[in-house]
Amino acid sequence: KLDSLLGTTGVVNSNEEENDGVDSDGNSVTTDTTWACGDPVSYWGFQYDTYSFGDQCWFQDNLRTTKYSNGDSILTLSQDAETILTDYTEGACFISPTIADTNLSVNTFGLMYNWYAIADDRGVCPTNWHVPLLGEWISIQEGLNTGEISALELLFDSNLYPGLNSYSTDGFFFTPTGLFMHSTAVASYVDFTSYWTGTWVNGSPDLAWYIDLSIQGPSIEYVYFFDTTVNMSSAMGVRCIKD
Repeated sequence: KLDSLLGTTGVVNSNEEENDGVDSDGNSVTTDTTWACGDPVSYWGFQYDTYSFGDQCWFQDNLRTTKYSNGDSILTLSQDAETILTDYTEGACFISPTIADTNLSVNTFGLMYNWYAIADDRGVCPTNWHVPLLGEWISIQEGLNTGEISALELLFDSNLYPGLNSYSTDGFFFTPTGLFMHSTAVASYVDFTSYWTGTWVNGSPDLAWYIDLSIQGPSIEYVYFFDTTVNMSSAMGVRCIKD
């Protein structure tokens, strides 16, 4: 799994203008009757592994797309001190500065998206997929609490989490996506593991829910999700879940 994240061969389509899918809208293969969770999904030039938690099917990889589901481009920002995220109230994305090599960074951590991209009706995830709602993230935590989901399924790689002694082989595989607060694209917590939910804060015009992962102790058995609100102009990673 780590090899697929850190390498580019077989992960990035050399022609990003061509989509690998075979659906009528040309953006995924998951309506093929032979497709099953665990099979990869091709979406706008990138391939994503999938993983099953009970009846939920999730992307194993962080989203990398610079296009909405219909092919329209997502505004791509420069990752520098001049980029003020609150200046943008439309969907936007940018490359995390965690790794200097941008290709390596995109393949390992995906792109960072603001919540305006998440909320856009065109959808950042493929057709028949969506950004997980808060309740869908919480169901994983509940599964951990009851033992229905083994924490060993949520494997981390200690190359990315130096304090952790678990090495990923084929698990769900979280990565430190980073958390970019709504001021500037360089005012980031690059070691945070944070993912958007598709849920906005009821009654608030500019807050949405996100999930922050905390690994307590050196063992994979201690994994906790914290659901927190943040300004919609902030940016972080995205996973997709099947409808």
